[in-house]
Amino acid sequence: MKKYILTLVILLCTYPSYSLHAFTSTEGGFSIKMPGDPTLQKVDHKSVVGKVKENTYTLKTATEEWSVSYTPLPKIALSLESNKALLNKAKEGFLKDTGAQVIRFEKIKFQGKEARDLTFQIPAQDDESARVGKARFMLSDGKIYVLVGSSSKKVEMAADLIEKYLDSFQFLAQ
Repeated sequence: MKKYILTLVILLCTYPSYSLHAFTSTEGGFSIKMPGDPTLQKVDHKSVVGKVKENTYTLKTATEEWSVSYTPLPKIALSLESNKALLNKAKEGFLKDTGAQVIRFEKIKFQGKEARDLTFQIPAQDDESARVGKARFMLSDGKIYVLVGSSSKKVEMAADLIEKYLDSFQFLAQ
């Protein structure tokens, strides 16, 4: 029992305690709590319905990575594809881009909107440690949103922090 308590104390003392503060993207129409200020990267993608611009805010710490991206979709894409198909395509793109493996993928409601949660793992590669995490995929006002929190720590240690991060996302009033 003493060994268990000592291990728990060590884990609690060595796992970083982050102070999350609100980050707002007026252009993206959202706010989210992050443990620092993210950097923005804009990437153009070619698609069957034309060019789309993905806007991704990313923050990396020693053991975690946080990102939120939004992509305005052409109206034709919204009329040709169902929400389910668009969310599944976003998930497949994420898995391909990151090399992640699915642990669980489930339909949820988030702030009254249809969404998907993906729990994943990314195997260790070259000089990078294995990662575990969760991504949330949502559609709102013609934009697809992808929120990702991942960690090189064990799932049990990172799960609460990642869940707080994902749940802190708020759509701004239009």
